Amino acid sequence: MPMPHMALSTEPPTGIMIPLYTDPPDPSYGTIIEEKNNHPSVPMIVIINPFNGPGLSKDPNYAIYIQRLQSSGIMVL
Repeated sequence: MPMPHMALSTEPPTGIMIPLYTDPPDPSYGTIIEEKNNHPSVPMIVIINPFNGPGLSKDPNYAIYIQRLQSSGIMVL
């Protein structure tokens, strides 16, 4: 019996983009990482804005949490 013809999909995978405008260590960072770990094949982009807050000094929490997001396979903008 011949095998049915299966068309290959040329559509790019659907993903998710999240505007994450909270300061780390807000629990939403961990929730997003957990969701990425639960759904590793879903492309995920997270947008952060570390310069839209009080003060002129670098907040080391951003560097830590951006690295955690990236290590989970999340693209950070």
